[in-house]
Amino acid sequence: MSIDVNFLYEILLQILVQEQQGNVFDPDYFNNLLLLNTFKYFDDNYKNKLNKNGGYEVNQGFMDTLSFLKVIYFGQIDTSGKMVIPADYIHYSSLTHHYMVQATIYDNRGIPTISMVPEHTPVDILTDAALTLRRMDAIKGPDEDFPICVEYYNQLTSKGYFQFYPENLQYVELVYLRQPRIPKWIGTFDSATDTYIYDPVNSVQLEFPDIDKYRFISYILEQLGFSYQSDVIEKMVIENKQIEGN
Repeated sequence: MSIDVNFLYEILLQILVQEQQGNVFDPDYFNNLLLLNTFKYFDDNYKNKLNKNGGYEVNQGFMDTLSFLKVIYFGQIDTSGKMVIPADYIHYSSLTHHYMVQATIYDNRGIPTISMVPEHTPVDILTDAALTLRRMDAIKGPDEDFPICVEYYNQLTSKGYFQFYPENLQYVELVYLRQPRIPKWIGTFDSATDTYIYDPVNSVQLEFPDIDKYRFISYILEQLGFSYQSDVIEKMVIENKQIEGN
């Protein structure tokens, strides 16, 4: 479950009004805070789990924590063996080559027919040094059954890409961890009440788990120069719910 950006907005506004800072807290300012702190929060609490102790998949806790960022991408490889990496890519989980092979298929009467069937084989992602050794190896050299690739960056296009060997591959399935999406609070200004009315349909929610919401609020407050503990914020939320219930 994601974090409701309106929940963050209301709590932060309430705190800043108490601190006599509410007059400088508008949606544009809040969205800038969301942008800044989303990536800071990710770097501090999630990014360090990607490569720790051999990679996030060696630890079930890391896998569970990062699962909300995992996506599957089907990419086409060009004639030179290159596939552009998605713009939101930060870390690979698996890379699988998909191709068709000719096989003999027997029906229920035992009559054989020649058909094309799908095959799937993992792709080894190597360092430059390991790539050189594999390409020179007469026995373990790359082929369609045992493909390899290296990750590069194209300065001309400002995009990353995988270079595959052999170069005549066509399609791969890339499972990777992506960057968190940029959250945004959208609202319309009501001149009658001199307030903004929240638009939940067009707003973009914060993707971190709901359990992180108090800690994330503390991050923003720290950015603003305030020091609030999560239990203080939670107490404020409980009091608000009690008032609403009466």
